[in-house]
Amino acid sequence: TTPTTTATTPKSAKRQRSYRSALLTSFRRSKKHQETRDDISPETTTMTTTTSTAITNVDETTKTTQEPDTADGGPSLNECVTDMATREKREKVSKSFFPNTGYNYDRCVAYATLGFDAEWKRLLLRQIPTSSKNVLELASGTAIVSKRILKRCGVFTTKLTCVDITDDYVDVAKAKLAALEEKENQKRNKGKKEKEEGKIDVAYVIKNAEDITEEDLQSRGPFDCVVSSYIPKYVDAEKVISSIEPHLTEGATLVVHDFDVPYAGPCRWIWHAHMDIWAWMGPKMFGKEWAACFEANLKELIIKSDWAKVWSDKLKERGCWSDVKIHRITLGGASLVTAKKN
Repeated sequence: TTPTTTATTPKSAKRQRSYRSALLTSFRRSKKHQETRDDISPETTTMTTTTSTAITNVDETTKTTQEPDTADGGPSLNECVTDMATREKREKVSKSFFPNTGYNYDRCVAYATLGFDAEWKRLLLRQIPTSSKNVLELASGTAIVSKRILKRCGVFTTKLTCVDITDDYVDVAKAKLAALEEKENQKRNKGKKEKEEGKIDVAYVIKNAEDITEEDLQSRGPFDCVVSSYIPKYVDAEKVISSIEPHLTEGATLVVHDFDVPYAGPCRWIWHAHMDIWAWMGPKMFGKEWAACFEANLKELIIKSDWAKVWSDKLKERGCWSDVKIHRITLGGASLVTAKKN
């Protein structure tokens, strides 16, 4: 029997190389970051990041390295986690937790949540109407949710705008969506003589979600759906909601998801033990760059945030949202907040 081989088109091979290149670039950034981190405690370390309002293409020439905040007398990471009252503290936490870790974020979140992350995202996706055609995703990360949104609502018929503060995560996301576009085009044109090339309509805003301006979104809106996974505990709900409201259609859906503290009793005991184990095991499995996130800081942040109630209350207070609901899932280990724009 002659073994069969699957032919790879030049364009497909190029897409695969692009994805591998994005992962390798993120990995190299992580190693470079680690070289400067070895002599610095997690409490005094921040990541290399890009701050820009550009959308589709990340300009490598604009990337700058920020010095640790404590070098000029700023608060330590532990102090920021304890009190997230200011924008500077919130941004420091989000940057310090994810310092050039885009290359292995997907594996890390899958293992750290014991696979529940996939279930939580499935439940999040169920809240998104399949009729949504212009979606705003906050904290889009490595496109775990982005890909599923496009597949649910239409790969080539859905307009997607992604906001994220970490440029290396955006690099990985771009490569993933390029690979998705290639794969969908291959399926679409299979057996056809005349090829039809579809394009995914996606744009990126690389900045803190609290800093979104009218100029960032006006050319992409109005949006009929806003989605986010894992952003609520890192931002001021009032600022984010007020900045996106003017760009939403009447009847627009909002769905946000994040970790939560499980119900009291055995579930909570197990959760505490799990978080303590990962504080020790996480950096050993996925690299020292994850130390700031796992070494008690994430656990303390989840406990203190009470984000679901905060977001629910803010949405109700603003008076232009209806059907505001909190959905506790997986025995309380995570929550969804959903609402409709009036």
